[in-house]
Amino acid sequence: MKEQASGLPLAGVLIALARDDSQGASPVATALTNEQGAYSLRAPQAGRYRLGAKRIGVRRYTSVAIDLAESQEVVLDVELEALVYQLPTVTVHSEPLCVRRADQAGRVASLWDEASTALTATQVSLRDRLVHARVVRYVRNLNAANLRVEGERSRRQTDGAVDRPFVSLPADALSRNGYWRVLPNDSIAWYAPDAAVLLSASFARDHCFGVVEGRGDRTGLTGMEFEPEPGRETPDVRGTIWVDARTFELRLVEFRYSRLPFPSSNRNIGGEVHFAKLASGAWIVERWFIRMPRYNKSPTTRSTGIPGVQPIVEFRLTGLVEEGGTVAVASAPPGRQY
Repeated sequence: MKEQASGLPLAGVLIALARDDSQGASPVATALTNEQGAYSLRAPQAGRYRLGAKRIGVRRYTSVAIDLAESQEVVLDVELEALVYQLPTVTVHSEPLCVRRADQAGRVASLWDEASTALTATQVSLRDRLVHARVVRYVRNLNAANLRVEGERSRRQTDGAVDRPFVSLPADALSRNGYWRVLPNDSIAWYAPDAAVLLSASFARDHCFGVVEGRGDRTGLTGMEFEPEPGRETPDVRGTIWVDARTFELRLVEFRYSRLPFPSSNRNIGGEVHFAKLASGAWIVERWFIRMPRYNKSPTTRSTGIPGVQPIVEFRLTGLVEEGGTVAVASAPPGRQY
């Protein structure tokens, strides 16, 4: 895999092998190119396939149909366009995303193609154990108003090939039951969308999307906002998928909960997942956190002032619990040769 103009090898290109008759379906094999631009894929069986190659910020490449016999090896050298720092247009084959404004449909589809490429590359990097790093996970108490650390509950460090930094529930379970739920002991479990959830059909089905330009500390980024479809009452998330406005590489996903167990105007409840591309072409979750509300254990009651109407039971927000982590890359594992 190399660049057309310069002839230089391209690392981190997402390669996908799909059946020729499965337009829009999931590929049967995926890989990332290494530092030499090399890749290797194995078809599950003989048949007719097409090879796709996606470099973020560049139009997707799709090969002609390739007939593969059992145990046959085929070498396919692909050249991709150079970066022109212009958002590529895409042709939508699957069910289109719900968009808040019809005039943004094309841009939403293009931004989603870039972001989903990085999310898929992150999954491939984890699956193939392409990164060695030190992962530090922590749990700490925060002041709900100013986010001052009031105490650390735990800290855990692991070294080696990076596994999933945090684990969410399956996308269909979150779609069905929501992003928080009350447990049998009356505690509340909170969940964040990981790459698999964001890439799922259920997440796309449950949300509508729009385009926003970054301001303040998001200057230089372009965002794809998402919010639950109108009328959806299951506890869900709304937020923004931010990409670099020039290169269209994924930077972070930020989210907040669309519904809370007890109403609160605090805007610090939610989380962020930050992504980074390494020189090797691998993608990682660089850091993440989820901030969950902490309520007083004994509810207070407030009179409505209306005769015959029961008092209102309130749980007061007393702070936040932040679970998160950081990933410090040590190296890429040796031996990634094809």
